[in-house]
Formats: sequence, structure tokens, C-alpha cells
Amino acid sequence: MKILKILPLLLLAFACSDPPETKLRRSNRILADSIYKEQLKLLSEEQDSLCLDREDKFLQTTVDSILQLRRAKIKAQISRSKK
Repeated sequence: MKILKILPLLLLAFACSDPPETKLRRSNRILADSIYKEQLKLLSEEQDSLCLDREDKFLQTTVDSILQLRRAKIKAQISRSKK
């Protein structure tokens, strides 16, 4: 009867252990590395293009905001000078 109480604890202890490390052959490691490097190049190019697009949008918004503020200041000066 004690064995039935201990058995679930033993099973739980073995079930919670880390799986053994996967060992790759040299050819598989080389293949994985080459795939990773190629994907990294593609991701880098995509990230660069996304950054440039974002920069263009933010630059245009910033320029528009600055122009709007300057026009408002000019109008305020003109209205003060007319009084």
C-alpha cells in the first residue's frame, strides 16, 4: 500500500526533469547556421526599410508641426502690429 503512495511521487519527479540535450551532427549545425544567417540578412533589410518609412512619416509630421507653430506666431505678431 505504501508503494502506491510513493509511486505517484516518483513519477512526478521524473516527469518534471529537463529533457536531454539534442545533439546535432556537424552537417546539421552548419545547415542551421547558414539558414539563420540568411534569415538574419532578410530581417535586417526589412527592418531597415521599416525604419526608413517610419522616419519619413515622423519627419513630415514634425515639419508640419513646426510650420504650423511658426505660422501661428507670425499671425500673432501681425495682429499685434495692426493694433
